[in-house]
Amino acid sequence: MVVECLLAEDAVQQWASYVRQLKEQQGLTNKDPQVQQGVEAMQQWKERLTALQEALAQELEAAKALFDEEEEESEPDNGRKQ
Repeated sequence: MVVECLLAEDAVQQWASYVRQLKEQQGLTNKDPQVQQGVEAMQQWKERLTALQEALAQELEAAKALFDEEEEESEPDNGRKQ
């Protein structure tokens, strides 16, 4: 999942760079089809990245909860009565 996040993040950066190049070097504007297509692709990758980041955060929370649970089970009683 981490690798997918990194790849999606890279894709967003690549599309942003492409759109910036179209505007700065070729003088295109937001009304030009090439720019619009580049922005659309970048937005799709951003949505994918957001979904991946949310899924990763949920997985990390689940792993943390499992680790905390296992840690509690392995702690000594320290003389406490239950």
